[in-house]
Amino acid sequence: MKIQPDKFDVGPLLLQEKVPVPKNSMASELSQQLAELGANMLLKCLHDLPRVSSSAQIQPVEGATKAPKLMPVMSELNFVEHTADVVDRRFRGASEKYPLHCRWNGSVVKLYDMVALQELESLQLDAAVNDAASKPPGYGYYLKKHQLLCIRCKNGWVAFRSICPKGKKIMTAKEFYNGFLSKCEHKDKLFVA
Repeated sequence: MKIQPDKFDVGPLLLQEKVPVPKNSMASELSQQLAELGANMLLKCLHDLPRVSSSAQIQPVEGATKAPKLMPVMSELNFVEHTADVVDRRFRGASEKYPLHCRWNGSVVKLYDMVALQELESLQLDAAVNDAASKPPGYGYYLKKHQLLCIRCKNGWVAFRSICPKGKKIMTAKEFYNGFLSKCEHKDKLFVA
């Protein structure tokens, strides 16, 4: 596209290419892929600038979207409101810059190493958790066989391999279970916004 003074992302398109977003890709991976593609397209434009300029096309208004600037608030989780897909997208889009977090037992906890939703579905968590359908959003369950911290959300489950309670080091789900979640006084604590 052409650049106008004091404006960005305006003017006719000189070259455009559609790119499929790979499933389960993290923001950094997609950014790298798009940077490489953009660099190659820029070289292609510069190599044949007169022809490319003469075939420039006006950007269509319909279908255009504007992505919001990435902010720390985008990594806050509310399991009552968020579906598993929303948590997954927030993990892939924001967690490398702003770790996903919520509150547990009155303190902030950061959640790391989210399990892909397809992998989690194959574990049939609803069958593993006693009376799973009655568990409220935010309910935490340690899946011992796979060493995962599973948290009930609006429409199902999400799972993490690592967690960091405030003031502590990052620990595995097993360490969190042994040190916190398994204790009687913590059994009914929910992960909340």
